[in-house]
Amino acid sequence: MNNLIISKESLRRDFYKRLEDGKPVHVSPQQAVTIANAQFGISGVKAPNMALINAMRPLSSRKGITLTGKYKSGFDYRFKGGSINEMIASGKFSSSSTNTLSADWTNFVNAQRFDLTVRQMEHQTIRGNFYREVMMPNATATITPQEMYPYAFRFSEVDGQGQAVPQGTIMGGETDSIAFKIYATGFNYTLLLSLFNQTFDLERMNDGVAVAHAAKKDDLAMSPILDYTYTGTQQTAADTTASAGAQELLYRTLSNAIDDMGKRSEPSKGEHDKYLVASDLTVLCSTYDSHHIAPLVASGLPSVNQMRLPPLTAITKIVTYDDTTIEFPETTDTYTGVTAGTIYLVKSNNRMMIPIKRALTMEFDPNPSVPTLSKEERAWYIVESIYNTGIASYIQEVTLPAWP
Repeated sequence: MNNLIISKESLRRDFYKRLEDGKPVHVSPQQAVTIANAQFGISGVKAPNMALINAMRPLSSRKGITLTGKYKSGFDYRFKGGSINEMIASGKFSSSSTNTLSADWTNFVNAQRFDLTVRQMEHQTIRGNFYREVMMPNATATITPQEMYPYAFRFSEVDGQGQAVPQGTIMGGETDSIAFKIYATGFNYTLLLSLFNQTFDLERMNDGVAVAHAAKKDDLAMSPILDYTYTGTQQTAADTTASAGAQELLYRTLSNAIDDMGKRSEPSKGEHDKYLVASDLTVLCSTYDSHHIAPLVASGLPSVNQMRLPPLTAITKIVTYDDTTIEFPETTDTYTGVTAGTIYLVKSNNRMMIPIKRALTMEFDPNPSVPTLSKEERAWYIVESIYNTGIASYIQEVTLPAWP
């Protein structure tokens, strides 16, 4: 039953369980973090534009990374001269030697990439359960949906004597314009910090970046679902059968929602097979509601009013999304999750996609700045957009009956 429920915590737990069991986790080149030269504009001096993004020059390797569990920190990975933590302790990365040790410097950059990638895999997003992420490193600043749609082909009988074969095509009909956006954060390691603050820790910094990175990406994808105004056939009310207990009311509400989803029109099919197939559905809900829903999806209800209610097999996943908070010294950022008492039934579709031009990238400038008394500066950014016209057609908002 617990396998039905997917959460940020379960993804984190499964990641470390896989490593502990000796099962390697391969991170593709597109997913792994990139360390790049500082040109995007760490201090906000240079205007962020697509030309600079396209001109990005990586300082680190661009290969995929296989995580085995042997090292949980990139700074403990042993290079020829030892681990980066050992090199730092020995003074190899002091301000007077940083730019003269090219081999050690390359190792240091790749260790940061490895470490930040581990943190990114630890703090994963849940948005991939509702959107298809499309890597588009060569995309222009603005794209259309057709650039993400799959190709369509038809096999037909031919005589093999020069007869023309039917040609593949890309699905058309969408004219939306999708603009990429840049989301970034940064950190300036100043002279004052280096003199008096003993809490500077690259591993904790990378962990903080990974947490914020996942929180922002999920918020960008999930807030449009939560903020959308659902009306009419897009909504299912709580069942109010007077003779039913709490579990049966919940069961009936979920069953009604599945039926309501099956009555919805399929926008991509025109006049033929125009109704949605109400199967392989995903529930988006709070953790609180997930514990009540999961038993009904997995087992149904054994005996209710002389009848057995079967498992709700149309639902194959339950994904929880709760509030995420990030605390600052004088304020708190809150990314709002699903409110208990309301859930969303989601059918997978080709109108909810996230084009990604640049996955998590860190720009690094190790050169001290005399005018600003900066010892080193770094920034992290992603470049992506979102296409979510499918919210209106493939998501059912469901109000749950009150739980005792």
